[in-house]
Amino acid sequence: MKTGFSFISILLTFFVIQNANSQQITYSGSIDYKFIRTNIAVGGGIDEGYNWSVNVAEKYLIEGTFYVTFTGGISPSGVAMYQMTSIEEDIHFENTSNKVASDERISQSCYNDKMKYTHTVTPGDSRVYMLAIRTKELDIEKPRIFSGYMTIISTPSNNKKETVNGTYSIMLTGEIKTDVTFISFDERKFPCISNYSEPSDSIIQTTKMNFPIAIIVEKAFDGSNILEGKKIITDTHDIKKSAGTVPSAMIHGNLSRSYYENHTVSWKLVKKSKD
Repeated sequence: MKTGFSFISILLTFFVIQNANSQQITYSGSIDYKFIRTNIAVGGGIDEGYNWSVNVAEKYLIEGTFYVTFTGGISPSGVAMYQMTSIEEDIHFENTSNKVASDERISQSCYNDKMKYTHTVTPGDSRVYMLAIRTKELDIEKPRIFSGYMTIISTPSNNKKETVNGTYSIMLTGEIKTDVTFISFDERKFPCISNYSEPSDSIIQTTKMNFPIAIIVEKAFDGSNILEGKKIITDTHDIKKSAGTVPSAMIHGNLSRSYYENHTVSWKLVKKSKD
């Protein structure tokens, strides 16, 4: 009788351990993400014998809310791995650029083929340069995020059933598929050569480009059933050396330049257990 009781006790213990090991845990909630980058350069006036102007405006923006569920289990080693099992997205994407530059000599002396002065023209040689970028999203009905993981690393406690006092990390990766159209225009005039003008160079070209999304955060873990936080990275500075793809020869004076970049991620995930 005692032997039979011991066997039943061992069997019950086995099923309890199996049930604990097979327990599925989910963390569900929202992750808000915003990445914005702007580049602005403005200048113009009369300088170095030129009338000139430059205007650059660039904007790159990914902004979205992701309603996500991570599902996984607890490892006796103190490492808990959770894989993304569902996601709903609300994303706004922009990638635009407008660059316009012009310059002309205020006055210019003209010479013949024997390098003999012939006359003066006002204004002299001039140039107009423009570049615009327009981006259109593709496959907007399909998810942009295709991979997601959450990891909790800590010292195991509570008979190896829960993890506390460590760190957790969240990672979402994906891409935005787009058609990017480049529109460029370049025109030059040479008044000394009988008002000769080069044929304007105008190009419109569209190509497919994929823009990556990578959201990675890490925070201390205290065993709470609610994981929440906010991460902000900002970079703001003046650009001293260039104005992007505007030809440097067309910049005859000082430009007011600024570069701004900001990453913001906030999240709140709630834990649920299911046998």
